[in-house]
Amino acid sequence: MVVINGQRWLYPAIDRETLRFDSYLRHSLGFSISPHEPPMVPIRATYEIFYYDAEGKRLPTPRGKGLIELEPIVRISIESGECG
Repeated sequence: MVVINGQRWLYPAIDRETLRFDSYLRHSLGFSISPHEPPMVPIRATYEIFYYDAEGKRLPTPRGKGLIELEPIVRISIESGECG
C-alpha cells in the first residue's frame, strides 16, 4: 500500500487480474515471497507491506519488515492498483 496524491493505493488490485513482472495477467492477493515474484508498482516510493498466508488470512507483520522502497520494473498506471 502506498499513498499517492493523498489517496491510498494497493498493488496488485485484488478485485481483478493485473499485469505481472513476466508480462502475464494474474489475479492473486499479492506478490509471492517464495518463489520470489518482483512487485509491480507505478512509482518509486516507500510501500507498506502486508503479509498473507496461502488461504488469504492476514498475518502479523514481522518487526522491521513492514516498509520497503520499491522502484518500477515496467511502467504501469497508478489506476492499475486498487484505490481505497
